[in-house]
Amino acid sequence: MKVTLLEEPPESGSVEEHWFDAEGDCTWVLFEPEEGEPWAGVFGCGSFESSDDVALFGDDRHIFVLAAGQGYIVDELSRTVVHRTESDYLADAIGVPDRDFVVLADFQDLCLLGSDGQLTDLGRIADDGIIFEQADSECVTGTCTLCPGGDDTYEFRLDLNTRAVQVQTESVNQRLNRITRECLEPIAKERLAELMTLATPEKKDPIARALAAEYSETDAQDIAFHLTDWSGDCAFLLALLLHPDRFSDVEIRSGIMNFLIHAPNHIAAAAKLYGFGIQDVWSLGQLVRDDDEEFFSRRRVGVAERKASPRPSQDDGNT
Repeated sequence: MKVTLLEEPPESGSVEEHWFDAEGDCTWVLFEPEEGEPWAGVFGCGSFESSDDVALFGDDRHIFVLAAGQGYIVDELSRTVVHRTESDYLADAIGVPDRDFVVLADFQDLCLLGSDGQLTDLGRIADDGIIFEQADSECVTGTCTLCPGGDDTYEFRLDLNTRAVQVQTESVNQRLNRITRECLEPIAKERLAELMTLATPEKKDPIARALAAEYSETDAQDIAFHLTDWSGDCAFLLALLLHPDRFSDVEIRSGIMNFLIHAPNHIAAAAKLYGFGIQDVWSLGQLVRDDDEEFFSRRRVGVAERKASPRPSQDDGNT
């Protein structure tokens, strides 16, 4: 059995369609059974539009579909919905190999949902977000945000036998910075602390001085600022290139996100001041405006597909 979130509806008439509470914006899912013809399910959405996912139960028959926060249990044999979650604001879901339940999360709580619709509440572990990473028959791992509105996350581990949840005391970013310092200390030595901070005169002045002959004092200082304010993010990339084995996938993703949130706008500003315009060379839409909802809607679907694809819950291994 293979189940795939679709970015857009299939060509009309190409597959059999089954509609479930489908009004307005919907989530489309392609079901490809081991035997029989593929079919598409169309699911009405909940209240969290950036949350789409699919997960297989361990009985090789039932599938959990998360449609913008609303959850459905689908019986693949009868091609019907046998359960609809009371909550329509679920944030993530993950299937567990050889177990007849999936693990669900909203922004604060974890729970188990059996293929019969029985819900087991595991309690609150976060204040502002939970994301699953991996699952096996013994445990589920992921990250959670402990402070409302915070941008730092903590890894957690759910033991599926005891149902106990362990949250690490060191945040992902704290561990990321510690490992980065350990990797670069033999190279940077006494300059390490300066490298890991934002723009300082010691970092800016040599650049501004070199540019003073061709640029005004203000522009030279601004270019220097925009090229040095993200040196801590640059330090992570350097440490990663030198010692990739020191960083986990969670830490690498966090470091990349920190870099991409911070550095690109600084680099674009420096290039503009220097005299180089910014172009969409690869036609990826990187010059898109923040209020372009159509672009960011497509991006959210892509993230859901990328995140779900490596999980064993999407494919039972028989395809």
